[in-house]
Amino acid sequence: MTVRVLWLQVWALALMQGAITLAWVFYQLYLKSLLTGLGMDASLAMVILLVENGLATLVEPVVGSCSDDTQRWLGTRFPWIVAGGVGASLLFLLIPSILGFPRSVAQAWLIPLLLAWALAMSVFRAPAMSLLGRYAFATRLPQAASVLTLVGSLAAAVGVVAQPLIVSWGGGLTFALGSGVLLGATLLLQQVHPPSEAGAVANPTVGLVPSHLVLIFGTGMAVSVGFRLLVQSLPEPRVAMLGSLFLTVAVTAIPAGTLAQRWGNSIAMLTGLGVMAAGLLLLTQVQSAGMGVAVTVLVGASLSLVLNGAIPFALGLVPPARAGLGTGMYFGGGALGASLFLGFLTPDLSAQVASWLGMAAFLVAGGLVSLSLKTTH
Repeated sequence: MTVRVLWLQVWALALMQGAITLAWVFYQLYLKSLLTGLGMDASLAMVILLVENGLATLVEPVVGSCSDDTQRWLGTRFPWIVAGGVGASLLFLLIPSILGFPRSVAQAWLIPLLLAWALAMSVFRAPAMSLLGRYAFATRLPQAASVLTLVGSLAAAVGVVAQPLIVSWGGGLTFALGSGVLLGATLLLQQVHPPSEAGAVANPTVGLVPSHLVLIFGTGMAVSVGFRLLVQSLPEPRVAMLGSLFLTVAVTAIPAGTLAQRWGNSIAMLTGLGVMAAGLLLLTQVQSAGMGVAVTVLVGASLSLVLNGAIPFALGLVPPARAGLGTGMYFGGGALGASLFLGFLTPDLSAQVASWLGMAAFLVAGGLVSLSLKTTH
């Protein structure tokens, strides 16, 4: 039997991943200036991000599960994907325009608008990314996911390398660009998605193991915390090192997907998590810029194995009929990890402490992936 990958659809899904990443890059670059432009305290930015991630922790699994029900009854997840994608793109376009309102009105409506946008972003990600399980057979999932990693990492690298240029565009142009890319990616994905048919209505809990959901959620949380601590651990010049990290992830994404297909996804993830844990310790010993770049490249290549494996890992622990719930649990765990980092780990955290905590987070993630191997074999 020929194992097929629907590459056109995979690339369309990758563009969606890139659009999501780019929108968040633009948003975080302008968030503080939006607040201060209305005379509000810039420190509110962290509170807003904390609340947004808290909402995503709950919304991602719930919407993912609801999209499973929609798929089962209507034969498609696209009501969620289109509603969330179109809604998020329109709200994103509105965000900078609020500065043109009287200050009292703008101050009253800015934060609700920001939260509404973040909520819309949480509505369509899990249903969309769960489609990867339909576009690629299980053994080819990491290879297909590598395309998503490639495009998402390039978008993140743009946010780092081109930050001065993006800021020079101004909020109106930047948010219009982000809105247009997000809307275009949503409509393109809908256009290339193969025709669907409603399946037989079955018991949605058949084959679903609750402990597997805990493993998915916990792994997403641990990887999220570890990644943020990794960024905090990068040596100076940190912006250049962060750019090197994302570019390395992009360059190594496709080879990492090929390795994961040969080794098995869980083994590839465990290898990546182990090397990243060791790399974080090496970062504390960096004595020169050259050594810093070398360690950053090593960590970035290992991160490719983990990012490629994330969605296949989640999909592999749930039955196909619960793909949305599986991806939603992983993204929900990632959002909780971001909340924990913003709420407890960001202030006054030295690079050395961050590296040790990050190593612990990646080892926890590795332990959870190892447990998943034991429960599925």
